[in-house]
Amino acid sequence: METEKSTEAYVNYAHSPDNAWVKTERRIFDYLFSRFYKDRFNYLNNESKVNIPKIKTAFGQTLPENFSVLDLGTATGRVATRMIEYGVRPRNIVAVDIDLAKLDDSHFPIDVQKIHGDVVNISELLSNKFRDSRVNFELITANMLFHLLTYDDYVSCLSQVRNHVREYRSRLMMVVPHPLREELESIREYHSQKSTTETAPWGGRINYQIKTIQDYVRGLREAGFTTTFIGTAGVEIGEDSRLFLHDEAVWSELERYRKTGHHTKLPHCFRLWLVATPSGDLF
Repeated sequence: METEKSTEAYVNYAHSPDNAWVKTERRIFDYLFSRFYKDRFNYLNNESKVNIPKIKTAFGQTLPENFSVLDLGTATGRVATRMIEYGVRPRNIVAVDIDLAKLDDSHFPIDVQKIHGDVVNISELLSNKFRDSRVNFELITANMLFHLLTYDDYVSCLSQVRNHVREYRSRLMMVVPHPLREELESIREYHSQKSTTETAPWGGRINYQIKTIQDYVRGLREAGFTTTFIGTAGVEIGEDSRLFLHDEAVWSELERYRKTGHHTKLPHCFRLWLVATPSGDLF
């Protein structure tokens, strides 16, 4: 848990106009949610092939009134705020964070259901909050969280989450720092699990649990999810800070970046995202 001073610095950073959420992560979630939205809702038909009535929103038709989201590691609620902008009803969003000061931030979205606690104990937290172990969600989000957990805690958290998804069409969307950001030059180091402490953009110190891309995918599988989509995002080094959302463009930019002499690490803004669906049938 961060110190009070570090949390205050984080909150100030979170509200600055040039933070990583604004530069990269928000646009990743826009991209992922728009894909999910189109796959899930734009083509809903009944057996008679009669279109279900639609209400226009920013993404086209409305979300179902009971569409629910579990936001893990919510911090100051930026993902939750974006979900509300997508049309999710605030009362249907459950936001979890270990830092109470971030949950109490004045910018935190109103009416979102907040839970203070460690995501590694998510089943217990949900049970205590709702007094119903059957509470479930159609969308799970985790932005810049799972690189902070050990592999075992990562799998444990996801395994518990698997018991709280609504149906096979539910989605889990996660964004983490790209693993190659730390070990760009050494494949041997990249494949050796370890932790490192680094200075965050807001000045605090973070214990970063390094996991490979394969670790993230394997952990999802062990927890009962199937990875359906993996991608890379990065911001161009330059004044316009253009966002690359596809692997080919990202790695072309990375090659250019390396040639400038910045050859030991990827920029901090490079991200890996994964989208997963529940495997099998628990019900």
